[in-house]
Amino acid sequence: MNIRPTLAVKLLFPILAAAALTPALQAQGQLEEIPIGYLLSRKAGFNTADRAGASMGVSEVNRQAKILGKRFALLFAEGGHSTEVVAQAVDLMERRGVRVLMGSVSGAATVALARLAQERGVIFFNVGSEADSLRGSKCDRNTFHVGPSLTMRVRALGQWAVHGNEWKRWAIVEGTSRTEQRLAAAAQRYLAANGGQTAGIVRVGDAEVYDSGPVMDAIRGFEAEFVFVALTGERQEVFLESYQQAGLKVPVGGAKPELIRFGRRTVKAAGFWSTGWSHLNRIYGASELNNRYVKFAGIPMNERAWSAWAGVKILGEAILRVGSTDSEALSGYLRNDMRFDGYMGAAMSFRPWNNQLRAALSIVEVNHGADWNGWDAVVPKGRVPLRGLKGWKGNPMDSLGFTREESGCSF
Repeated sequence: MNIRPTLAVKLLFPILAAAALTPALQAQGQLEEIPIGYLLSRKAGFNTADRAGASMGVSEVNRQAKILGKRFALLFAEGGHSTEVVAQAVDLMERRGVRVLMGSVSGAATVALARLAQERGVIFFNVGSEADSLRGSKCDRNTFHVGPSLTMRVRALGQWAVHGNEWKRWAIVEGTSRTEQRLAAAAQRYLAANGGQTAGIVRVGDAEVYDSGPVMDAIRGFEAEFVFVALTGERQEVFLESYQQAGLKVPVGGAKPELIRFGRRTVKAAGFWSTGWSHLNRIYGASELNNRYVKFAGIPMNERAWSAWAGVKILGEAILRVGSTDSEALSGYLRNDMRFDGYMGAAMSFRPWNNQLRAALSIVEVNHGADWNGWDAVVPKGRVPLRGLKGWKGNPMDSLGFTREESGCSF
């Protein structure tokens, strides 16, 4: 009988082979402890998912580490302003001997931690910030990005809508914050480069979102095939509710689904949204991972939990393979040799030109069913990148992020 090893088993072979080299003293139970500093921000608002995902990740990678006489210790530290977050990181390095850092923090704190990692010669995994600039002009050699960037989110939805559904004429609802404006700009760039068209843009601030009649009239006048919502926070929630009340039938959606928390719909939401992970993913063994997480954490796995889990697993497995926490050795391995089974159907790797993790994204639709139990807020509609994308050459996952030519990153 021909038994074909699974992707996870094949990726584990180097660790199992190295187990034969474990010293007898370690085999007797004296495990070498390797601390990982994990920075959380009180402002980020995702601490439950990040803590749980990272904690499950370290529990799983420690099963591999024990074979080699090692043990990873996950050290959480929480801060508010970026200066406090950096101070916590420095304390972990100087007092606890931390040589690798992870962070689920705001954009400003992520920039500060990346700079600190470069100055101190340590590896930093960014789990929290989706800022494109961190993968571009503000990139750092020692900083690796696990979660999707803003552009990856927009391109994932665009690929599914434009190429998958032929919704090429978009109305764009743009907010006033920098993130909202960047979302809108990324959508316009995608349409221009992929045979789409911006039918019109309506700008929405706090006043307009609560007096939405003129906004809805403008959207009707655009005669669009899709309405892209470049709004965040409360503005997103209020707009989606008003959109449904106005009775507009044009499909609506966006790239930052703040309407869903832990699988539960929190507002009268609507539409199609791109996300890094869905607790309803089933293929490529994803259901097994989702079930493990529910058993571990008691809540569904959202994209932040997946990113934290994956980040800890990737970092831990890399340290085991390299045999140290040396930043030069780790960064070289992560950029050139790392392969990871993230339950997305193909071995995942970092883009060597900007240290962004290659990953598929999910497209979900808000479920308007009558019964709500906290687990059925969305239904999966598809995965991107699409197979056989016309005109694309190279790794299909690179169709979602910055290519080497457009990244602007220089280590």
